[in-house]
Amino acid sequence: MTETYASEDHLPDPGRAPGTGQPIACFTTGTRIMVPGGDCPVERLEPGMTVETLDHGPQRLVWVGRRGVSGKGPLVPVVFEPGAIGNDRRLRLSAQHRLLLECPRAKEIYGRAQVLVPAISFVGLPGITLEPADDITYFHLLFDRHELISAEGVVCESLLLRNVARTDAARKRDATARENVAILPGVLAKQLPFGTKAARWILYPWQGAELLGTLLPDRPWDQVV
Repeated sequence: MTETYASEDHLPDPGRAPGTGQPIACFTTGTRIMVPGGDCPVERLEPGMTVETLDHGPQRLVWVGRRGVSGKGPLVPVVFEPGAIGNDRRLRLSAQHRLLLECPRAKEIYGRAQVLVPAISFVGLPGITLEPADDITYFHLLFDRHELISAEGVVCESLLLRNVARTDAARKRDATARENVAILPGVLAKQLPFGTKAARWILYPWQGAELLGTLLPDRPWDQVV
């Protein structure tokens, strides 16, 4: 059965893990994830099921989390209308969820043809907007390593955890590690394996916006980043 968080005290901010500086990648209800043999709505995925990945083929999910929140302020989702970035259907992601972008300009600026760009950076392009919602459910998918998976035909990232100390001694010394224990208890309490190396070069929201041509002087980045 899909693992869920027990109480408000142990729920992650779907936009960013408090104190870690690390955004949490979130899908929304109804998003179709590519699995062997077809697509599966994200809410039906469970630990132990396999998902198709770009780099390593079918991979087993080690943890699935979900949280219902108000989709406003920093938790407002980014909406990609059908076809906006090659997506098959309407796609909603958390603002910090990163998508794979391949373009010559990225190679020129960062020395890498493929980079991971936060969803918020795409806002302003045709068919891509912020869409506040009174209620929204965010889902988190964790593998043994940071993976690139297909959601509605678009390649984007799985959950990436960094700076997580596993030992009790390390947690006592590291406030960030203690917060991660509270944020993702189902992962850390079971000592599940997961990688902390990013699958591709990661861009900050402003870098992604600069690359995409959506960086505007009056853009309220501090409200969503």
